[in-house]
Amino acid sequence: MADKDRTEKDRKRRRRPRPPRPRVRRIARGMAATVGAVALAAVIVVVAMDPPWRTEPVAGPSTSVTTTTPAPAPAGTIDVPRADAAVAGDVAVSGTLRDMPAGSTAWLVTRVVGPASHVYWQQHPDLPDRIWPAPQPLAPLASGGWRTVLPIEDRDYYVDGLRLQVSLVVVEASVDASFREYNGTAERRRHPGISPIPDGLTVLDEVEIVLERPPVIL
Repeated sequence: MADKDRTEKDRKRRRRPRPPRPRVRRIARGMAATVGAVALAAVIVVVAMDPPWRTEPVAGPSTSVTTTTPAPAPAGTIDVPRADAAVAGDVAVSGTLRDMPAGSTAWLVTRVVGPASHVYWQQHPDLPDRIWPAPQPLAPLASGGWRTVLPIEDRDYYVDGLRLQVSLVVVEASVDASFREYNGTAERRRHPGISPIPDGLTVLDEVEIVLERPPVIL
């Protein structure tokens, strides 16, 4: 009898209709899912626009760059005499000179350069390595020019037909001192010239002339 009553109760329990589930929970879950999706999308957009791993450049200490204009190189010309001019006796020389470096001086130097067929050239094989400085350095004028007289009449190389190279050079202080020392004793030594040619010479211009001894009038 007891088993029958239990079976009847179980049957009635199974037949009892289930109460409807509240829709509020579903709606809340749906809204939560929607809000979560929107929030995730917003985060993705923000990260894409401004990723957290992007670093802004760190401004270092301000530095000022100072540029210096290099000093212009010295320049000069020999305008007189012209190339291949035939000269007799002392030679008047003139030209231009500008932008001399501090501590340097300008000189004229001469050198015998040929011709190879000349007897004097053949008798003095050291001529290519010997120079003769002018008696004093050049004194540039306010206009940027200069002029001087180059003595050659009392030089041993004053031989008819020889080619003489006249060079305008800028020299260092040590070379300037050696030129002055040479000129102090050159006359009594009959102007032997300087050999070897010293370093520290910057050639600005040069011209070749032809020596021409005037005829001796008896």
